[in-house]
Amino acid sequence: MPEIVLFWINDAIFWIRPIIKIIKKKSDAKLIFVSTTYVPEKELGRFQEDVNKYNEVAKKIMKENNILIWSW
Repeated sequence: MPEIVLFWINDAIFWIRPIIKIIKKKSDAKLIFVSTTYVPEKELGRFQEDVNKYNEVAKKIMKENNILIWSW
């Protein structure tokens, strides 16, 4: 069976920034990014080796937006 990716990293980049903008505009909440991504073994369309790639992109965007990053 071919590997299927359900959510590409470019999609994540595309959606994270607008979501942050909306939250900041509509709320005074303190945003915190927690990098505890879990991918079950053999999960269709998700790959454990991609976790760090996605988290690194997210961390870069969080830093750009002065969002606290909390890593385990």
